[in-house]
Amino acid sequence: MLECDWTQADGWDAPKIVPTSPFMISPANSSLHYALQCFEGLKGYPHFNGSAINMFRPLENMKRFNNSFEHLAFPKFKPEELLKCIIDLVKLERDWMPNKP
Repeated sequence: MLECDWTQADGWDAPKIVPTSPFMISPANSSLHYALQCFEGLKGYPHFNGSAINMFRPLENMKRFNNSFEHLAFPKFKPEELLKCIIDLVKLERDWMPNKP
């Protein structure tokens, strides 16, 4: 999992990749009651010869994600920085990707 916490005092914290595990969520979490959530899917697939992982227009994905954040009054992020984190996560998890044409 890619984690990056945010606080009003400090803004975005340093991102980190951690093993997938259950996480605690408060029953008062607004996304459970008012649907304040944001999701943006990013496609990644291995290159035909296995030499690399291709992602389909990742910076456009980051722009849409930030646009949704703005409409929900969430704190925006630097697209290039989040993309670096996602690239690291995809490299780590590449064995999960199907390798069939």
